[in-house]
Amino acid sequence: WIALTFVFLWLRASGMEAKVALVYVAASLVVYSGIARVVCESWLIYVGTPLEPQVFTIDVVNPRSMSAASLTALAFSNALSSMSKGLFMTAFSHAAKLGDLIRGNRRAVGAGIALAFVAGFVTTVLVTLYLGYSVGAYNFNDFPFSRYSQSGFHRSVALIKDPDPRRVENY
Repeated sequence: WIALTFVFLWLRASGMEAKVALVYVAASLVVYSGIARVVCESWLIYVGTPLEPQVFTIDVVNPRSMSAASLTALAFSNALSSMSKGLFMTAFSHAAKLGDLIRGNRRAVGAGIALAFVAGFVTTVLVTLYLGYSVGAYNFNDFPFSRYSQSGFHRSVALIKDPDPRRVENY
């Protein structure tokens, strides 16, 4: 509950209204827990969500009653999920399942995951910076760099201009 309260307060500090933050946090918890369970039980590495928490929140809370700050904060929250690729619950559910298979010291699994996370994070940041400066970040034509990173903001601007989600393109 402490973590959920922290996330809720963080979203409130970013300008999101309480009702929007509450729906978003609840939707995120349900979606991420569901995806973690599917991934863990099927031994798949990755599964995409059928519905992102941001879209669910816009569908449940009428965009006409949402402030521009709430829509903007929802757009920034896209960076947290990144099409469900940034979820830690799936990795930790695999770790718990692997921990059941280990007969010795299970803490080694946690240490291994922490080490892999740090190594992967550092490597990813360094390679992205290197490629951004050597070939130019403008040349990153892959979906996460070109279209996806902008899509949440385009949707938010469209909803601010016309709060009817049926008329928003690519909603």
